Amino acid sequence: MATRPEQDPSVESGVVIRAWSSRRRAGTWRQRGRGWSPGLRGAGRPGPGAAGHEAHGCTLSPVAIGDKDLIPVAAIAGTYGFFAVPPGDLCCRMGVDLRLFRFFVAIIDHGGVTRAAEALYVAQPSVSQALRTLEQRLGVSLFERVGRGLQLTDAGRELEVRARSVLAEVEEARARVDRVARLDAGRLTVAATSTLAIHPLGPWVKRLLDAHPGLQVHVSEPGSVPAVLTEIGDGAAEIGLVELPVHKASLETVELEQEELVIAAGPGLAAGLPDPLPRALVPDLPSGVLARVPGGRTASERTMAEVLGEPRVRSAQRQLLWDLVGQDVLVTFVSRAVAERLLPDAELRSLDPPVFRRIGLAHRPEPPAPAARALLEIALSPRTRRPRRGAPPATPSGDPTPDRP
Repeated sequence: MATRPEQDPSVESGVVIRAWSSRRRAGTWRQRGRGWSPGLRGAGRPGPGAAGHEAHGCTLSPVAIGDKDLIPVAAIAGTYGFFAVPPGDLCCRMGVDLRLFRFFVAIIDHGGVTRAAEALYVAQPSVSQALRTLEQRLGVSLFERVGRGLQLTDAGRELEVRARSVLAEVEEARARVDRVARLDAGRLTVAATSTLAIHPLGPWVKRLLDAHPGLQVHVSEPGSVPAVLTEIGDGAAEIGLVELPVHKASLETVELEQEELVIAAGPGLAAGLPDPLPRALVPDLPSGVLARVPGGRTASERTMAEVLGEPRVRSAQRQLLWDLVGQDVLVTFVSRAVAERLLPDAELRSLDPPVFRRIGLAHRPEPPAPAARALLEIALSPRTRRPRRGAPPATPSGDPTPDRP
């Protein structure tokens, strides 16, 4: 079992120290603030003659070391990376940062401390001190002087392999992060309600992928504005496209545009209907609406319900309503932008007075990730934010004039 490690002020908060065998976990301790608290603990037993291992000054009971056992591992998290060491002279006494590894490898590559310092553009005493620090923390000599040069000891040769591996993995991780920051890779998760996933999100995603082919975009449709906001708040989505207003103090919203909602009808039902269509005539038309979803209605859905009256068809599937429009069975409300793309054969009628919905993006208050920021820039660009036909005048506060049935 792991003995409780002594407090070490030099270790950053959150560092995790683990010792492993092939059979079971010997012990885990996590530093919280200035003290230590136990993590997951197993029942590893010390092997005969095995010495205790230290990890950055914190003693862990050794695990059984046999021919079939894996070597102990000290996993130093956070800025320390991961480092595996074998039993023997080079045991689990690791408390090194990447700078010490880089200086150590530079001494090997350049044949000495002086040349390593020149290659690293640092003072020679800094490299010498780094080497002494590394040897003190490991409790071994890494070099021995032969003539006027330095030669690796057995422990130094063992460390070289691991140090180069650690530095290579760090460079690979940095390269991957850089690719995400440059939008050459990465993933963006967007939550959107109903037809907003078709428009305006569809054109935005196309522009985003055209500019950054290495990105992946995942779009979810939770079904209601509250569900979209929940996904954003829980971290399941980075950004959400919703109808405004929303009431979620923990999230920020950006209003983008006002989108017109129109009546879509087949040729037969549309015959003789004026354009714009007075609201008073709409209740006389056979209509279809989406079935209610948990979370309540949006402002535009409440307006549409008042205008339509009692519908003939309620459906959970929007596609069914559109199919019935095409068969001249009923009329339904739809975004003009969506209807122009997906219902090319339908007749569209604006209402008098018109119905609009306010479209916006919701996100968490912290700065967005690079891919989310790129989508925000596309959504807010002048090319994207063009006024809709018949858009309502803005109030002095910048809000659109409220719809009135």
